[in-house]
Amino acid sequence: MSCRQVLDQGALQELRDVAGDQLSVVLSDFLVNGKRHENRLLHSRNVRDWDTFAKVTHDIKGAYGYLGATHLLEHCMCMLRLVKEESANEQQLMDTSLSLIAEFQDVRAELSHLVAPQTA
Repeated sequence: MSCRQVLDQGALQELRDVAGDQLSVVLSDFLVNGKRHENRLLHSRNVRDWDTFAKVTHDIKGAYGYLGATHLLEHCMCMLRLVKEESANEQQLMDTSLSLIAEFQDVRAELSHLVAPQTA
């Protein structure tokens, strides 16, 4: 297991400052929407619908930037560049999409840990 920081603590603190006692609600919304995004990523990857994968990736990039998910944003930008490249091959798309999904799952797991103590 890696000790790397999945979410930027400074960005999370800014979100805490803005959301106040509604932070758990905000993070729960990210989790609910994140599950929907994850399902769409998995389905579009399975059927190799790279246009849909790119649209969902773009949505994720916009939303999760507020949480300071910098590694996820890097994966998103890489995937979006790759989808635009006419020279990208199927294996590159499959490998990059798998890495993006794995990072997205790590972010969602971290969010779950942040929400759980506040709702217990």
